[in-house]
Amino acid sequence: GRARAGRRRCRRSTATAATAATGRLWHHNYALDFLDGTQIASATGGPPMAVTPEAEAIPWPDGSQYVTAEWDLRTDRTAVRVHATASGAVLHEAAVDQYFRAPRPAPHRKEWVLGRVSDSVTTAGVYTVIDLAARRVLDQFPADDAAVDWLPDGRYVHVTHDGRISIGTVGVAARQAVGQLALPRGLTVNEVWADPQGRRLALRLWSKSEAGTIDVSDLWVSDLDGRNAYRHTHTRMTNRARWSPDGRLIAFDVDTGSLCDFSGCVGHCELWYADADAREVTALPAAGDARQFRVRNRSGQERVLGCDLLGWTP
Repeated sequence: GRARAGRRRCRRSTATAATAATGRLWHHNYALDFLDGTQIASATGGPPMAVTPEAEAIPWPDGSQYVTAEWDLRTDRTAVRVHATASGAVLHEAAVDQYFRAPRPAPHRKEWVLGRVSDSVTTAGVYTVIDLAARRVLDQFPADDAAVDWLPDGRYVHVTHDGRISIGTVGVAARQAVGQLALPRGLTVNEVWADPQGRRLALRLWSKSEAGTIDVSDLWVSDLDGRNAYRHTHTRMTNRARWSPDGRLIAFDVDTGSLCDFSGCVGHCELWYADADAREVTALPAAGDARQFRVRNRSGQERVLGCDLLGWTP
């Protein structure tokens, strides 16, 4: 039964990853060089670059600087720092009370960062926009019922779990409703990533069991207003997306450890990419509907890049 189901999934894929990947791939794939921290790999075969040996480094869209967030359990505070990519020098920093996670740099401001502040890794908390130069909070709104990402012009897109889409401006309470995503039965929105041009959204849609475990998790793509939505991946185990700088490709994970049962979560994670227009991508080698990044390690050997991809810059 399992083999027959796999063949059916292959036939549903309708497009191939015809576009070649370019740019710089920010990752913490330990197995590539057996190094902790963040490195930058070249999608076109150039040598890698070490960024930081400790924290995850999330780059600005142009790759010129990056943000790190390091939580101190003893003090329950997070050190949020902006670094210059070329030198590693700290440009801005601030201490944030509680746990500040999943930072997203503002595309229009080099000192603004969006993230979630909560009392633990398991609680949703609140979305928080921080001006690190001024060391002050610019805006906050609940994170328990919505997913949020920046748009390239500095506004943000807000998608509720039931698919209502609105556009907001930092510091302005009211948001402008722009559309409704037609969600397949049983699925809710868990995460969103706007493309670099601000025209389309990649969305993580998932379903969970009564016990709270994840049954299905895949990427869907839609216009900014929720129209013309289609299922991008058909792996049932995809959790994260990264748009290429030109918006033509989407990198995604296939994480067998994301599906859990009462005995726990086991498995491994692979990194793939496909044309953003591709539908029902299975990311199976025989299907040919997605590719894996092949990069050079520090010894010059060609290797397949694994999880996790932290950013994709020119």
